[in-house]
Amino acid sequence: SPLRWEEGIWHSVKHLLLIGDAEKIRPNLGMNEGLHVLTAEKPKANVVGTDLYYAIVQDKDDFFPDLSYGRLPVDTLQQADDVVDKIIAYETTAAGAAFRESFAVAGAFYDRQKFKPEDQDGTLDGTMSFVRGSGEVTGESTRFRDDVEAGDWIRIWGAGAALVEVDRIVDRTHLRLASPWPNPDASGTYEVWRLDGKDSGVFMNTAERVRSYLVDSLGYAADYHYTVDWFRSDPQKFNDGGWLPPELRRPTYAWDADMWDIMGELNSGDNLFILHRDHAEFFGWGDPPLKAWDVAAHATSASDLLPVMFSINCASGYFDNEYDYWRVRQPDGTVTQQPIDPASGGGWSDVASVKLAEALIRQPNGGAIGVIAATRLSYSWFNDVLTDGIISFMYPGYAGMESGLTILSSSQYLGDILNGAKTYAASRFDDPDWVQYYMEMFHIIGDPTLKVKIR
Repeated sequence: SPLRWEEGIWHSVKHLLLIGDAEKIRPNLGMNEGLHVLTAEKPKANVVGTDLYYAIVQDKDDFFPDLSYGRLPVDTLQQADDVVDKIIAYETTAAGAAFRESFAVAGAFYDRQKFKPEDQDGTLDGTMSFVRGSGEVTGESTRFRDDVEAGDWIRIWGAGAALVEVDRIVDRTHLRLASPWPNPDASGTYEVWRLDGKDSGVFMNTAERVRSYLVDSLGYAADYHYTVDWFRSDPQKFNDGGWLPPELRRPTYAWDADMWDIMGELNSGDNLFILHRDHAEFFGWGDPPLKAWDVAAHATSASDLLPVMFSINCASGYFDNEYDYWRVRQPDGTVTQQPIDPASGGGWSDVASVKLAEALIRQPNGGAIGVIAATRLSYSWFNDVLTDGIISFMYPGYAGMESGLTILSSSQYLGDILNGAKTYAASRFDDPDWVQYYMEMFHIIGDPTLKVKIR
């Protein structure tokens, strides 16, 4: 480890900022991604890169940080100067500015309810056949009249095609598609997806819970940027069955958010923070899309008051591609750690590329002033509670989805906000392995001592 604590010194330290990318200050090697158990059949797992253990100085068997910590993953002195300059400019301008009372949320609605009989493993009775260029579908031993409705979407296993829309049912063994089958002839077992206007994901619940509280209870202004996975979908209900608010119902809302909407929020100078809840990967978000190269090309703001980015999703905080490892089970049962060779196509990506969180913090005169994000695969059941913890630690009156959990203190400092949110989320889960995994994975890409201008 390049960081050593002298006996007694750490008691006077409250925050830790690492300046340098992973090849300069190596992250610790944590748990297997997704807590993957190595077996003879699946002997390899990516290792979580983490800075957590640099911030644990009292008890090395503990995975709760003693310090707030963050990293500026910069490669050059000029990049370091640029990032430090924009942090100083933010804090200087914020000190004399009014409290920030606007923010933005982004995410996606998934109207993809699969029609799945309890006694079948995702497929329906019989087989169906498609013919290239034809809208007619024939079935053998099928029950189209019982299992399929006009407007449903069907797909065939092994056909390598997307879902196709059903126009009408002819009889038990014949149906017509809304458009001709564009692929080679195919037949096989099938499944049906029904667009019922109810979200099958949970991203919207969390984003809207945050928006509703800050707007309705504190009088904040909020922009919202959402997409829907099927353009024909008519979003009506949250995952839990509650109705969407009127402003999100068609035709009032178009559900067509895109990269330019998010770029506008980054560049506006108006937002305290931007919250994203959806899928993502190391280069950027799923929906609405925001990629590292978009930030590099278009993120330029005239304001020093750049937003904090709460990118609560999978892997968008990945920064350690220069020091990425496999954990491998050998034939004799022993386990070794092997660096990932980018030339082999293994691991996440090549050494030279810049990922989303890196692009956001490195961007001079733009991007984000700080990022909270995960370095590897994460799961909604924790991410949603972590989001509640972040907002609760900033605004103690926010109850989140668990009204029994309360925050006893609050902070405007970014590092304290994340540490408090992690502790809040950990209180929800009994499995210490999963708690440790999330403690390792979520990071501040930025300065943990950044004082966020909140009321």
